Amino acid sequence: MTRRGFVVELACVACAALAGAGLGGCNARHVSVADTFPKSSYATPWVLRGEVWSGSLDQAADAVGEEAERWAAFEPERVWLAVYRHDTRAGHELAVRVWAFASREHARQAYEHFRPDDADLLEAGDEACWTADGVLVRWGRLVFDIFGRGPSTSASPEQAVYLLAFFEKRMPAELPDDPR
Repeated sequence: MTRRGFVVELACVACAALAGAGLGGCNARHVSVADTFPKSSYATPWVLRGEVWSGSLDQAADAVGEEAERWAAFEPERVWLAVYRHDTRAGHELAVRVWAFASREHARQAYEHFRPDDADLLEAGDEACWTADGVLVRWGRLVFDIFGRGPSTSASPEQAVYLLAFFEKRMPAELPDDPR
């Protein structure tokens, strides 16, 4: 085999391997933030309820509730929302809100504003912390807010970190700085 033939064959094998792994490849589609949300029972015992919703903050205001005005001050460009239910514990849910901002600095300002004053730090994304009911993570231009919903015993912050690990595994390196 010629050197050129070897390079072409190696490139084809690499493209096939990357595409098969869901990481790209020659004909790979662009992965969106919504694609990083664990689907169906991928994150067992947490199961995605319905679909991942995405849109503007104005469109999400009803779902976000009273915090929508506070987030609006930081001008998020896009919001992704999802709810995960526990597969055996009725009423136990984790809510996931991902906010995309115009710049890393806008994301940092939002993260700093919503980070509890006494929050313990967590190693995730660019900076992260524990909250009373979950985790808050800044990662590039994104801010993740994952927290328990429902009864006070609905889900612990540790369970929010468990779900966050699936995002970390599924997130392409360039997506936090170029969210789509």
